[in-house]
Amino acid sequence: MDSEHTPGAQVRISRNGPYLVAGQLPLRKQTIGTNSEGESVEWVAGAAYPDQAQYALCRCGHSRHKPFCDGTHAQVGFDGTETASRRSYLEQARRIPGPAMSLTDVEALCASARFCDPHGKVWLQVRESQAPAARAHFVRQCGYCPSGRLVAWDNATGQPVEPQYAPSVVLIQDPAMACSGPIGLRGGVHWSVPTVLHTRCATAWRCAAAVRRRTNRFATAAISAQASATSAECGPQAAARSQQVRAYKKMPARPESMRVFKVL
Repeated sequence: MDSEHTPGAQVRISRNGPYLVAGQLPLRKQTIGTNSEGESVEWVAGAAYPDQAQYALCRCGHSRHKPFCDGTHAQVGFDGTETASRRSYLEQARRIPGPAMSLTDVEALCASARFCDPHGKVWLQVRESQAPAARAHFVRQCGYCPSGRLVAWDNATGQPVEPQYAPSVVLIQDPAMACSGPIGLRGGVHWSVPTVLHTRCATAWRCAAAVRRRTNRFATAAISAQASATSAECGPQAAARSQQVRAYKKMPARPESMRVFKVL
């Protein structure tokens, strides 16, 4: 299912205000599920919100009625100016070839959901993609990436291998990091921005500091023009999460000897 089957489904980024959601898009919580070792291994569906034809989601991080906007952004002088590049995913991506599959990666889009880590990390799995088990882990873990940073490609067809999502908006929860994560868009929802974006999934900041830091773009199923933004929540928990993420990012993501090619 995609946005062509849900007429009017879109998210509009208002000027210094909330995300304006239209088209009867379902809204629910999704939790990053972990295994006994604390690795991210699955999405766990959470509570669903009552259906609404349209609604506004807080982008400044100060609403008293999160996830919904209550107008507080106007009182705190929220500046939601977007500063990220509008280059397409493929213009930014690096390609890592494997024997049966390849990986494209735009590291700047990372939302630190950590689905890339289990089973030896996707950057190593792609080198063993001729093996059925490695291929299965590789495809699943790339597909779980909420920001669209990672895309698995079938070398035989030259096409991305992506999960199919129904159009929806999800509120990502990250208990392993003791915080709320991004607002996620799934299933071909349109971003109302200068470039029309058709995506498998996307994530959007819901914290003032994060919005000012970056609004990132990515591509997925319709690779030619796709995008995203990633987020963390404001508040005391954000500081602890920030320290954990900084420590996590110091870990080597891939062998230094691995050849990495820019996608043309």
